[in-house]
Amino acid sequence: MSLYQFIKSLNPRDIIHSHGYKAGILCRLFCKLTGKYCNSTYHAGDTGTGLLALYTWLDRYTAHLSTNIAVSSSINAWLGNRAKVLNNFVSPESLVNKPRNAQVNIGFVGRLSHEKGPDIFLACANRLQNFKHFTFTMFGDGPMRAELEANATDNVKFKGFCNDMENHWNELDVLMISSRQEGMPMVAIEAMMRGVTVIATPCGALPDLLSTNRGIVTSNSSVDELISALNQFIDLNQRQSDELKLHAHNYVRRFCSGEDQWSFYSKFYGLV
Repeated sequence: MSLYQFIKSLNPRDIIHSHGYKAGILCRLFCKLTGKYCNSTYHAGDTGTGLLALYTWLDRYTAHLSTNIAVSSSINAWLGNRAKVLNNFVSPESLVNKPRNAQVNIGFVGRLSHEKGPDIFLACANRLQNFKHFTFTMFGDGPMRAELEANATDNVKFKGFCNDMENHWNELDVLMISSRQEGMPMVAIEAMMRGVTVIATPCGALPDLLSTNRGIVTSNSSVDELISALNQFIDLNQRQSDELKLHAHNYVRRFCSGEDQWSFYSKFYGLV
């Protein structure tokens, strides 16, 4: 009711912009009831099960009540091509290109839930526990944390929920995205902006984001494929590694640092 009252009190020229399925469903319905204008950004590539599946269906079914943005072509297709596809974006940063060393620090950053594949990341660590030059760190929290910690090998550290990765990116050489389902993960863009190589499963917009020597994309989300990608990364020499990071950084600085997005949003919101 407080959300409804807030939307009802807004000036008719004001715009509501929702992010997330619950916010989207409520804001679209309340804006329709009160004659306000609603924009929605669709981020999630996970259709879910149980109650989440119901919310997801409602989120999609009510999409015609808002003007929509999707963060990947696959999400737009799921919406019936009723959205403008626009990349996620982060603040631009200078490239930090640290030299290669014998120790390879591999990170998982995200919610510890099934669709993000933290169990696959953990299985990779388990498989490589006898190779001391690999270390694995998990940043995040979620329903699978207790199970993951109970089954973790000694080469895995759990850092828990992290509000801001700014002070941790320099600890990582590789960001491994082992997701079963994705949209356009912000962490991939953040890692690329900061010179951390991304190894990812072929979910959502990740193949497009990492193509043309900007990262390493596996053919599926199996442990074997991810370990093969890690070995591919290890086999890179310093020049090849530097080129990979440079291509990744140049791409996200050009297309995912807000300039293109602001040009779109300023028109989207009717500011120009």
